Amino acid sequence: VQVRGWYPAAILTVREYLGEKFEMFVGSRAQEAPLDIPLLVSEHEKLVDELTLVRDLVEPCFPPRYRIFDVFAEEYHRQTVELVQRILDAHAGTLSTKDIIDIVNWIRDYHSQLDSLAAEVSPTLTDDLDRLLQGYNFQTETMMRNWSSRILEEDLKMQPESGPDGRLYTIAPIDLFKMIGQQFEVVDVLGLQRSTYTLAMTVSNVLDDYKASVEGVLRDGWATLDLSHIAAQTNNCTRMMDGCTQLLEDLEGKLEPERLENIELQLLIDGFASVSRHGATAVCNVVFQDIGPLFPKLFTQKWLDGDRERVMDSVVATIRDYADEVREYLHETYYRKVLIEVLERVVVSYGAQMLRQTSAHNVDASGGIRADAAALEALFAGCGLPQRMLSVRIKPMLLLAGLSGVPLTVDAPAKEGKAGTPDLEKFAAEVCVWLEGAVAAFPELCTDAVHRVLKQRSDVDSRARNAVLVRCNEVHAELLAKVKDRAPKGGWAFFTEVYKELGAQPSNYTPTGDGVFTSLATMVTKGGQMRIKGTGHRRQPSGEVAGAAA
Repeated sequence: VQVRGWYPAAILTVREYLGEKFEMFVGSRAQEAPLDIPLLVSEHEKLVDELTLVRDLVEPCFPPRYRIFDVFAEEYHRQTVELVQRILDAHAGTLSTKDIIDIVNWIRDYHSQLDSLAAEVSPTLTDDLDRLLQGYNFQTETMMRNWSSRILEEDLKMQPESGPDGRLYTIAPIDLFKMIGQQFEVVDVLGLQRSTYTLAMTVSNVLDDYKASVEGVLRDGWATLDLSHIAAQTNNCTRMMDGCTQLLEDLEGKLEPERLENIELQLLIDGFASVSRHGATAVCNVVFQDIGPLFPKLFTQKWLDGDRERVMDSVVATIRDYADEVREYLHETYYRKVLIEVLERVVVSYGAQMLRQTSAHNVDASGGIRADAAALEALFAGCGLPQRMLSVRIKPMLLLAGLSGVPLTVDAPAKEGKAGTPDLEKFAAEVCVWLEGAVAAFPELCTDAVHRVLKQRSDVDSRARNAVLVRCNEVHAELLAKVKDRAPKGGWAFFTEVYKELGAQPSNYTPTGDGVFTSLATMVTKGGQMRIKGTGHRRQPSGEVAGAAA
């Protein structure tokens, strides 16, 4: 026997023995299906516990230069590193949350034990946790997206319930944040800030998807829901905002400010506030399913003949019924949003119906418009809408009434039996004064609206109307030159919405034909006929002018 070869042979034998033992008790467990992580960890801990016996009892039996303890520690560590790599390669994407926590804790405890034994080994397994956590993060995000989707699907099948405040809610926000809380409990156990940050990003994405899904239901699927469910999904926005706010506060104590800035929870809070506006729109859509068919009855001959009360009474009664019902369901903030949106849409539809009419009549519609405006104002005031929110939204109806009712005065005839002269100069001046006030309130107003209203008046013929519109276009250009910002005050582009409902492009009306190059001052009447000074062209005054003159 060559004594000089004893040491290498002994060390090689020990390493082979340790490798076979590790494979028998631990490594073979990684080949089993399903993978039993708790059993694998338990068997590994038994082997590592032997290191204490090796240090205390075995190593003293060998020459110091054999470093038997280091041989055991290094070989077990090499085998452990290979085992962890095999687990990550084969199972990283399919491990359960509990298994991942068990593996992380196992690796931590293992390195803590090596440190307590003063064993120097490499590489450090905790540095390789990123691969494990990537699989965990992917699995968590997939699971949470599936859960959030199923939560909303099931939520829409359940009847809403009254909350502590008496309003209607569903269980979805509670279930969603319960699920999120469970996932943060997991990363809290891991104790890694990068894991907390990654989960927070995942949660932010999942909540954003959930927000988009709810928004889609309220925006596109409202017709399939009853009013109580629309109200409940709208009220849920409050709970979602509260949940996001609480989550943001919790993360402030867990993440560095630089990382916290990347978590867009504040945008989500604002986003759910926007979803609530879609809820208000959905309620408004339901209301308009009933009242929408009434608007074509406005400004018809029947309405002009005095049947206007019946149309507006029906609109008012229907809105009041819905308001009484919705007030029980909705949070006060959202109820007020519904009132505002319903009122705005009523006024827009009213204005669109007025501008849609093309036939001329000799009835002053301004009184009827003001009466309808007063009925709407009384209704919404009674429903709880503050006057400061109410008056600005009723104002367009009063403006249109003012334009419709601008008087065309007729001077007394110079000779008995002759027709009087309509004061077109005064009429044009009053229309331009109206235009100045209207543009100040609604800078997007175009003179096409003036044309549409004047066209309905039988006392203003096309020649006079064109001449007035030429003057209006001049005044309008001067007004816009002084107005740098054409954005509507208060954010409500009333006339833009009106023209959208009309399906027309808002623009200034360009007069053509008679009256375009005519000065208003040269328009006179002679012998009951309207003509232009210096020409032989004559036009019979419109019926109301002739009647007034007579």
